[in-house]
Amino acid sequence: GSEDDMVIKCYHRRRPLYEFFQRTSYYLEALSVVTLGGAVEYVDVALSRWIEGEALDVLLYRGGCDYAALSRAFDCMALDHKLRGVVHGDIKPENIIVTPEGDMKLIDNELSPIDNGDHYEVKEYGSSLYAHRHRRLRRTDRYTDDYPLALISVLLAAARADSQCLVAECS
Repeated sequence: GSEDDMVIKCYHRRRPLYEFFQRTSYYLEALSVVTLGGAVEYVDVALSRWIEGEALDVLLYRGGCDYAALSRAFDCMALDHKLRGVVHGDIKPENIIVTPEGDMKLIDNELSPIDNGDHYEVKEYGSSLYAHRHRRLRRTDRYTDDYPLALISVLLAAARADSQCLVAECS
């Protein structure tokens, strides 16, 4: 892809979810799809800009990274995200792109919950692996992203410290 390209994601839902999410890039029944049985169905579509880079989980799985740079870039992205005051709701390494310049960008945020004052109304929830137990209990508020941000930050800091120890031992 290039910076002018768009990513299209299609959502086929059994129940309506759209009233609970921000509509910045989410279009209802925007695309008709012909099923294998020949029926025509309409699916919701989310559009977002293509971001050049690799997903954080892919980089970490491959190993041999500059963990210090990844840790710094993640913490900068996390701070920026918190200062913007928007709840993502599904922060995990698969939803973070590391650009060729070494910056990190959150993706998959077209279904960010709508702020209703002191809480967010949502029916669809992110990955439970990176979710605080309150999130799993269907509680969502402005602190929802704090747990996955802190968890990933600590994991990257530990990887950085571990890699520094390994280099010192091998020197």
